Amino acid sequence: MSSLIILDMPIKIAIGGLNFNYVSSKNTTPGHEGKINTFTDTLLYFSTRNNKDKYIVDYNLGINIPTGKAKLSSYERNARMDEDLVRFAEFGEGWNFTPGIAVTRRIGGTKIC
Repeated sequence: MSSLIILDMPIKIAIGGLNFNYVSSKNTTPGHEGKINTFTDTLLYFSTRNNKDKYIVDYNLGINIPTGKAKLSSYERNARMDEDLVRFAEFGEGWNFTPGIAVTRRIGGTKIC
């Protein structure tokens, strides 16, 4: 028997946002018992759009801030759910910077929003 509670706390602003989560997970499977209550890493993201006549260019930057636990004990690791079942399977990823650019070309007189 397992249980998982995720408290998702997104904050959105005009050019991006901030997303942090609290995870409470418990696994009562005999021989694999585990429990964890902690914050996950925080995601700070920015996005802007350059809208021209022929092209739309989106610029993105995601920053992972290590606010989650860097190391889990074996008891805490047993509480993690399968990543195919839930979206929060990783903790303590460290600093990550993910830049992105997306270009869309308008065809004909079609307006893309």
